[in-house]
Amino acid sequence: MNTQRLWGKTAVITGSSRGLGRAMAVALAEEGAHLALCDVDLENTQRTAQKVKELGRDALALKVDLSKYGEVQGHGIGGGRQEMASAISAFSAVSAFLKCKKRRET
Repeated sequence: MNTQRLWGKTAVITGSSRGLGRAMAVALAEEGAHLALCDVDLENTQRTAQKVKELGRDALALKVDLSKYGEVQGHGIGGGRQEMASAISAFSAVSAFLKCKKRRET
């Protein structure tokens, strides 16, 4: 059901290249949200972003490995924090942050 309850809101979703993260991205886009999509698999994250754009919403794909502190704090994704901040400011404000990551077997 498409009710557009999230019209104009922005969500950041990690692990968005496939599985639950991709499904959440599509569901939120169907509800009207713009998305910043993060994953270590940039190619598949870009595919998710394309699907979101086909639904008429804005999407930005970023390569981020949340298990690496440096990528979140400032080294990865071509500048880390600065690029993430730019992504978020492009949408004005973040309404939701969803972490969808497969748990690593140890």
